[in-house]
Amino acid sequence: MNSPETYPGAGGFSPMKWKLYYYMPEWEEPEDIIFLAMAIEGQALDLYLRAAGQTTSTEGQKILTKIAQEEKSHLASLGELMDRLVSSSTP
Repeated sequence: MNSPETYPGAGGFSPMKWKLYYYMPEWEEPEDIIFLAMAIEGQALDLYLRAAGQTTSTEGQKILTKIAQEEKSHLASLGELMDRLVSSSTP
């Protein structure tokens, strides 16, 4: 069994190795934070969809699909926020 250090999670995401300070050391712009949030939401969406596809429980599939739809909604909201930020900063 893989340890938390080596376990490849959703979409290859390894939480123990993905350190925020490594990828976003400055946090200079709001777009940086939204970009990171979108990446995390995308990973969560992938995780729940894959889990729903692997479970044999009908109830489990329903629950995991519902959670995936919530993650998709979060991702869409973040995308809209990013669009507003980018368009407001464009001359």
